[in-house]
Parts: sequence; structure tokens; C-alpha cells
Amino acid sequence: MNKKVVSGFMAISTVAVLAQIPNTMEVVAADKADMASSTTSKMKTEAITPFTIMQFDVNNEDGFNEGLVGNFRVFDLTSKLQADYMNKSEFGDKLTYEIRDFANASTVLKAEAEIDYAGTIDISSLSDGKYYIVLKSYNVFGYDTGTMIVNVQHVAATVDVTGEHGKINPNKLTVGSDKANAETVWTIKDANGTDIETGTGSIPDTLLSSLKEGSYTIENTATIVTEYGNTVADTATDTFLIRHPESTTTVDKPINPSAITGGQKISESTLSWEIKGSDGTTIAMGTGKDVPKETITGLTEGSYTVSFTELSPEGETHESTGNFLIRHPESTTTVDKSINPSAITGGQKIPESTLSWEIKNSDGTVIATGTGKDVPKATIADLKEGSYTANFTELSPEGETHKSTGNFLIRHPESTTIVDKSINPSAITGGQKIPESTLSWEIKNSDGIVIATGSGKDVPKAMITGLEEGSYTVSFTELSPEGETHKSTGDFLIRHPESTTTVDKAINPGTITGSQKIPESTLSWEIKNSDGIVMATGAGKDVPRATITGLGEGSYTVFFTELSPEGETHKSTGGFLIRHPESTTTIDKPVNPESITGSKKIPDSTLTWEIKDKDGIVVVKGDGTKVPKLIIDSLKSGDYTVAFNELSPEGETSISSGKFTMTSIVDPAPVNPNTPEKSDPTNPAPAPSVTDQTGPEKTNVKQSVAVNQSTPKPITSAEKATTLPSTGDNNSLLLMLSGMLLVFVSFFGFKTKSTRRK
Repeated sequence: MNKKVVSGFMAISTVAVLAQIPNTMEVVAADKADMASSTTSKMKTEAITPFTIMQFDVNNEDGFNEGLVGNFRVFDLTSKLQADYMNKSEFGDKLTYEIRDFANASTVLKAEAEIDYAGTIDISSLSDGKYYIVLKSYNVFGYDTGTMIVNVQHVAATVDVTGEHGKINPNKLTVGSDKANAETVWTIKDANGTDIETGTGSIPDTLLSSLKEGSYTIENTATIVTEYGNTVADTATDTFLIRHPESTTTVDKPINPSAITGGQKISESTLSWEIKGSDGTTIAMGTGKDVPKETITGLTEGSYTVSFTELSPEGETHESTGNFLIRHPESTTTVDKSINPSAITGGQKIPESTLSWEIKNSDGTVIATGTGKDVPKATIADLKEGSYTANFTELSPEGETHKSTGNFLIRHPESTTIVDKSINPSAITGGQKIPESTLSWEIKNSDGIVIATGSGKDVPKAMITGLEEGSYTVSFTELSPEGETHKSTGDFLIRHPESTTTVDKAINPGTITGSQKIPESTLSWEIKNSDGIVMATGAGKDVPRATITGLGEGSYTVFFTELSPEGETHKSTGGFLIRHPESTTTIDKPVNPESITGSKKIPDSTLTWEIKDKDGIVVVKGDGTKVPKLIIDSLKSGDYTVAFNELSPEGETSISSGKFTMTSIVDPAPVNPNTPEKSDPTNPAPAPSVTDQTGPEKTNVKQSVAVNQSTPKPITSAEKATTLPSTGDNNSLLLMLSGMLLVFVSFFGFKTKSTRRK
């Protein structure tokens, strides 16, 4: 909402007014006394008291109505207020106001004055500050009062144009205001009112030097913001003039002039002139706008410059010049170089003359002609090698001629570069066209880095062979005595084969591959055994898997050979070993053996064993080369298979096995017969694991079910030991069992078998 157009009632309690202006109590007390002495009835007097809330209608004609701020209505930046009392009566009412100091409410700055109802309170003459305006509406019964606050703020903008010459070409523009907290915005306008520059704060002194000539207005607007957020502004203006002298020089004819005059831009300026010769020496000088006729006619032949200088009242100067000639035709011919010129130019003494040229060869034959001061570069460039003469002829307007000449020779260097082979060259040579020229060479790699330089027609052989592999450019440069150069180039490649051999594993490799450095090379391979005998050969990057697996055990060397298109070879090698595990199982006896041993082929292999019953259930297992005797003796009667497994470092296995039978009159008793174990035939207990304490391997001891070496533990304890019937003759019983076993062995035989797993 626009504060400026807001109007409203001012409903203010006298109590609130007194709280804000304590000294008002004195006024109220006096008013009460007046009211007590009134002739009106007590009831009516008490009906309207200073403590009764009454309504005043106050509107601001300008500025801002801030509404209630605390207990007071506030008007900001207002110069006129319209006040009215809402409850006017017919009892001789009147409306007054007085102005009090805001800092000290008891100080009356303007005594109580009467205005019409809906009349105007003019506060435009108040200085900056805040004020209380106390309204009173009287009738025969007394009066009602209300208080409001007005905030008065002003700002004055300033502009100052200073300079040595006042407002002409000033050197400083200063803007400001009478308030330190004011914000200043300045604008410079030209004579048409167009904004040229706008800014805030101070005006840079350099701005004046950038202004063109003309009349200008400087406007400065100063703005402050009241505590209520409203702005008040003031604008100050001034004018200034930018002007500079600008002389003119007029020569009526460029040759032998008859009149030389000058002009000035500023009428108050002074004008002077001087004439200088072509060497800058002053020949004549004077003041005024005309060079005397006799001064002009007295000049000797030559080039002249006349200048007029205008000196302004501000001390600035401006010089203008004019040139003229007094002379006869005289051409010149200039050849920039006697051999292979790049420019052939002619000169004329009189600008209005015409200039023509011709070129003749050593036979006097005209080769080319033309007009102007320059022989075209294309004409020079097209000349064949040989001796020539150039002539320039100047023809003056008066018909006089003058010819000048110049001689020159045309010749150019032209080097050659020859590389005998594009790959791995053995000879690189260069040539030159002009015998007096010098010949140099350089070799760059593919990155453009110069690798080698030298002079002469041959690149040394050692230099070529010493180059690393890569792409190269060789250039020969012929430098003629005239400083012209010609470069020729040749490209070549240095490369050498370099095969690689990769064996994926040093023992029993799965793949053997080779590589070649040059894509166009051929790659071959061969495998030799430890005696140097070739076992296999082939071509390509891979040795077939079947070839590797077909090799017998032993040490081998594989070779890959790269043969480049240039016939160079490179051989790389790799060594490997072929080996496989092969375990053995040895049982000393087929029945009730006392020794069961195994062996391994590879010393680095691990060897484990296990014993299974006739149902294939592992009853005991361990590692090492020997099944402990106590384990054998602890086995129950039955048929068994023992297997030794060799695991090589390469992860291959070899299993060998043997069978045996255990018989006994009485099965071995449990280790602790008082606590027999229960066995589940459907889920037999895991086989015990035993470590051979007599052999070299003493690792992987499984402590959970390790067999007591002093007291063999039976495989299961769920079954009760079976006792054969006593015959009273144990020797007879053993003899009978031995005979049965002999028949069993004779019939079935006794073997061990060995298998190898990969």
C-alpha cells in the first residue's frame, strides 16, 4: 500500500499519551480545572474527559503515513497535515494544535494555534528532526486531545565545477550533499540532454579528459533514507564547456603554390605559421592567417611543410600542416638486392608525374614493362636465372623525363635428399644447386625433436646405425650466398625385430606363447630338451597344447624367433620343467601286515594315506610315508584298502593303493570299555586321522581323532569285541587261519595299483 495516500483515524487514549509524554499531565490537570469550573452540568462534563478515547482524523498531504508505531501515529517526510475531529458537536467546538520537542516533550516549539476542522497544519518550515504534534478539540464541556509524531528530514545536493579556466575545460567535478549519510548519484548530459556518464560517489578526474567538445550539464542527486525506510532527495546542477583549438592549413596547389592560408576554431585564439624544409629546418615563420606571397616565391626547389598553430585562451595548441613541392622530375631505381631481389622500386620527384619501368636481359631484349613505382613481385619471381637491367622513367606534367637504372642477377638454391632404403637405410645423401652454397642436414624423430645435425652431403653411416628404433625425417638445407635457403626432406624408419617368449608356468606350463615386434615379421618356435635336441618346431605365436602335453618328463627350453621383412632375426627363450607325481603303496603281507608304506616321486610333493573298509568307508587317514604299526594293529578283522596320494606343488595327484586283510581271534577292545560309544550305521563316525611320527613328514596332524601311539584305538566302539570260541588249542586255531589265508592269497593273488590324477 502506498503510504503517501493512506489516511485514517487516530484513536489515542489520553492515558497512552500521558505515558509517552509525562509532562502532559500538567496540561491535563489545568484542563481539568477549567472543566470543573464550567457552567455545564457535572454529568455532561464527566461524559467527555481527557481520559476518554476520542477520535481524530489525520491525513498527510505529502510524505508517508507510517500508521501506529507504538502508541502514536507517525508521519514521515510530511510538510502538511489535514486534521479533523470525528465527534464535533454544536457546542462551540474548536480545533487546535501545538508542536513539541521530541527529545523533551515539555518543550513547546510552537504554541497552541487554532485551525479549522479538516484544516491544514503546515510544518514545512520545521528543521530536520522528530516532533510531537498535540491536537485538541474543545467544546463547552471541555476538550479531548491526541498526539502524533512527525519526522522531518531534508537533504541538499551540491555540485562544484573547478579548473584553471573556470567552467571551460574544468579539471575537476565535485558532487556531494549536506548530509554525510546521503547517497549521491551523478549524471553528465550533453547539450541534447543525452546521458553521457552516470555514477555514484566521487567523479573520476580522468572522465573529463574523455569528453568530446561541447556543452555539458552535471546533475547530482543526493538521497537519504529515514529511519522508517522512506527516501528524500535533492538535485543540484551546473554546466561547463569542453573546447579545444583546431587549426587548418590550406595550400592552393601542391606544386609551386600561390596561396597558403590558415584557420582557427576559437575566435579568441591566436594563429601563427612556419615553413620547414624536407630536413626539418625552419625556413620562414610569422603570425596571422596568410603566408605572404613573397615568402612563397622566395623558396628554393625542394619539399616543404607548412604548419599553422592555434593557441586558445586556455593555453591549448593545435597544429595543422600542409605539404608542397618546388622541383623538377628525377626518377630513382632501387633494387633491394643485387642477386635475387625481392623488391624493385622506382621514385619520382613530382607527384603528378607518371612513372614507367622496363626490364631487359643480358642481350638487351625487353622482358617486361609496366607503370607505377613497383615492379610486381610476381614479375620478379617469374624471371629465369640470368643477368638483368631495370629502368624507371619519370614523365613530369611539363613533359620532362628522367631515366634511372639498376642491375641484378637471378639464381636460387635447390637441395636434394636421397635415402637409399625407406626402412633401415644404409646411405643418406644430399645435393646442392649453387656451388658456393653451404649444405647442412638434420634428422628429427617422430616428435619433431632434432636427433642429429651435420654439414656436407653425406650423413655418416655410424650416425644412421646409431639411431634408435622409430620414424625419422632427414632434411638437407642449401644456404645460398644470398641467404636464401631450400630444404628437401626424406623419411625413413628404423626398426628391428624383438621377439618375446612367455611360459605361463615354470613347471608343467599350460600355455607357451611368443610375440613379435614388427607386424609384418614371421614368428617361429622350437623346443629343445636338456641335451639340446630339438623336440618340436612350428610357426605362429602359440605352441599347441597337444605339443606341450605330449612332452615327456624333463627340462626344456623353448625359443621364439622373429624374422623381419628386412631379414633381421631376434630370438627369445624360456625354460620350463615337465614332471608328474607318482606315488607307490607297499604292504609287507596281505594278511595282518606289519608294515604299510608309501613313497612319492617329487620331493616337494605332500604324501597322505587313508584306509577304507570293504564298504569303502574311510576308517583312518594320515600323512607321511608310513602307516603307524599301532594303527594297523588296531584295525578290526576285515578286508581293507590302503591308498597313498601324492600331491605335487603343481596341484597334480597320483594315488596308489593296496589291499589287505586283518584277522584276529579277539577283536581289539575299546580304549575305554566302561564308556562304550554308540555308532549310527547310517551315519558312521568320521575316520580318525593319524600322522606318521616315524617318517620325515610331520605336518597336518589332525588332533581331533589322533590315535594314541601307546594304546591303539579301534575304528568304532559301538560293537562289542567278538571272542572266538576257545578250543583249548590256540596254536591249532592259528594254523587253521594261516592255511585259509594261504588259499585266499593263492586264489585271488595280491597286487598294488597306482593312479595319477591331474
